[in-house]
Amino acid sequence: MLQSFFDISREDRSQWDTCQMVMEPSARRYPLIQRLIDHPEHLFMRVDDRRRGYSGLTLLHLAGSGAVAQMLLHLGLDPNARDCDGNTPLHFAALRGNHNLVQFLLASQANPSVRNHIGEFPFQWALTLRIALLLCQEKKALSNIENELLDQPIHLVFQKQKASYAEQFRSLGIGSEKQIKRVEQWYNHSRGSISI
Repeated sequence: MLQSFFDISREDRSQWDTCQMVMEPSARRYPLIQRLIDHPEHLFMRVDDRRRGYSGLTLLHLAGSGAVAQMLLHLGLDPNARDCDGNTPLHFAALRGNHNLVQFLLASQANPSVRNHIGEFPFQWALTLRIALLLCQEKKALSNIENELLDQPIHLVFQKQKASYAEQFRSLGIGSEKQIKRVEQWYNHSRGSISI
C-alpha cells in the first residue's frame, strides 16, 4: 500500500508528525492516541497538500488504515467530511487503493453517492476495479471478471485487456478518460511508494 501519498506542508513540524502517524498503514494506536492527547488541536485541523492542489483535508482524509480511521471516527471526525473541493475520505481511500479502508468507511456510514464539486463520485477515483465496483455497488458485474484483473490499477487493465471489458466498465461509469488519466498519473508518480 501507499506509504506517503500526500506531501503535506512541513511548516509546522508538530502537525507534520501527526499527519505522518495517521497516514502510516501500520500505525500503532497508542503513540497516535498519545500524540492527539498531547496536541488535541490536531484532531480537527485541516491540512493542505499544496503540491497536488488539495486543501482542507481532515485527518480522516489522510487515514492509512481502518484501525486509524476507526479511532478518528470514535473521536468525532465525520466520515463524510469534505475538503475544499468536496472530496470525502472515501474519494482518497479509493484513489490510494486501500480496499480495507474503503470497506471500513462504508460500514461506518460513509456515503458513496457524494459527488465532489466537479461531480465525481468516489468510485470514479478508484485505483482498482475491485474498489470501483464496491463503491458503485454493481455486484453482478464482478461475476465474469477475472480475479487478477480486479486488483490491478485501472489504467493497466484498460491498456492490456479486451475492448469488451472497457465497454462493460464504461457502461457502469468506470474508466472514463479522466479517471484513467488521474490513476495513471498518480500511479506513475508514486510507483516507488506502493506495492500492488
